[in-house]
Amino acid sequence: MFDRLRDGSGVSRWAVISDTGLKLGVSRESLRRWVNQAEIDQGERSGVTREESAEIRRLRKENAELRRTNEILKLASAFFALTDAGIRSSTGTIGDSYDNALAETVNGLYKTELIYSQTWRSCTEVEWATLNWVYWWNHQRLHESLDYSTPEEVITQYNQTHAKQLAPV
Repeated sequence: MFDRLRDGSGVSRWAVISDTGLKLGVSRESLRRWVNQAEIDQGERSGVTREESAEIRRLRKENAELRRTNEILKLASAFFALTDAGIRSSTGTIGDSYDNALAETVNGLYKTELIYSQTWRSCTEVEWATLNWVYWWNHQRLHESLDYSTPEEVITQYNQTHAKQLAPV
């Protein structure tokens, strides 16, 4: 098709593609892509050949399958490690609290109030900040759902109330 171009006739590549596309009833852009791909496949132009594209697709699919298999094996390994330690796992997936609305709420507040509020330099820094946050949460933060008391105050009051009820007569 492009022999006319190679003989130096001065006809542009686009003119040949347009003319040929019109005769074949194919859009110029589709024909241009087909011609470019054919030149790549024949080694006349740089780019990824159809064969290489097929291999890339195959490898991506294989990679995705291996990742899924690896995730399944990790979950199974964690399950067996918990079982060996005599611990029953929750019904949710490992590492989340989606099966517990209260824990999910607390984790969301923890992330909002502490984790996302600044940039951390190290895991140790996050660990210390987390310890301080948990202490603050339990001993200083007033909780609306606890009538603006701290969890520590509520637990102390509960224990005192129940200690009186359970005391021998």
